[in-house]
Amino acid sequence: MRNGSTIAEMLVVLCVVMLGLVMVSPAGGPSATTCTAAAAEPSEPAAKQPRPAGDALAAADKSVRELFADRLERARLPADRAKLACELLEIAQAPADSIAAERYALLLLARETAVEGRDRAAAFAASRLIAEGYMPAAADTADEQFDAAQELWRLAERIRDAGQQLKLQAAAAELYYYALPGLDGLKKVIAEKNVADEVKETRQTSKKRDAKDADLKLLLGTWVVKSSGGYAGRWTFHPDGRVVAERQTTGVWRYDADFVKVIWQSGAWETFARPINPNGTKGNGGTARAGNTLNAVKIADPESPDA
Repeated sequence: MRNGSTIAEMLVVLCVVMLGLVMVSPAGGPSATTCTAAAAEPSEPAAKQPRPAGDALAAADKSVRELFADRLERARLPADRAKLACELLEIAQAPADSIAAERYALLLLARETAVEGRDRAAAFAASRLIAEGYMPAAADTADEQFDAAQELWRLAERIRDAGQQLKLQAAAAELYYYALPGLDGLKKVIAEKNVADEVKETRQTSKKRDAKDADLKLLLGTWVVKSSGGYAGRWTFHPDGRVVAERQTTGVWRYDADFVKVIWQSGAWETFARPINPNGTKGNGGTARAGNTLNAVKIADPESPDA
């Protein structure tokens, strides 16, 4: 993952993007909730470190869960809970804490959106996930990851706010990807279908929002990607949302307002900043190349509409 200062900057941007795009009041106007009240001086940057695995990851997730539960207990008003969600996005220092805090904040914002929209079923579902200590981690089994993804997917179906729905479906799709290598039978079919549906919905939404945006056209095709850690490879971005790297490593790409996120079949991920520059687009290594900066140069356009 990135260094500490970049983490803080990214999380502040993510907080503003999430609230700016998805928090809409029932009357159609912007919600009064913002992240500016939660903005504080960033703490000292954490030392660069890889994403922990196994017990270390579970312990990091547990620490965030306990912090969240304690803070939520004292956050009585909706504005206080929304502020807490923003702060959770900013407190993370270790990569695992960042992921944990982001997912808790997403659930909290989903609940507040449902409450504003008087969607009692969705608000109850989000509250239940929070109360049950929802924390899917790399240490979970494939079945546990699948179950958590299913809960998020069902919650997304209940949420009436389209922006929140897309965010929750994206989080669920990421969990399905974590689980897929260990799934079989009906669970595997469901996971693959929902991932495909999420990719399709994201691409359709992107087309509607950026129908004339040259970035999407620039992204498609083959890129040479190099990292500061010595990695070099070719990645091909396909119109159907797939990314194919060397040795047929596959993943999906997600096109957002400020970045492109790549999630690999293993669950590892990377991000690239927008606007896209074919002569050198900068990115950050996530779980695949933790702590590295990335540089991507485009070398070929798609060979056909299905390339």
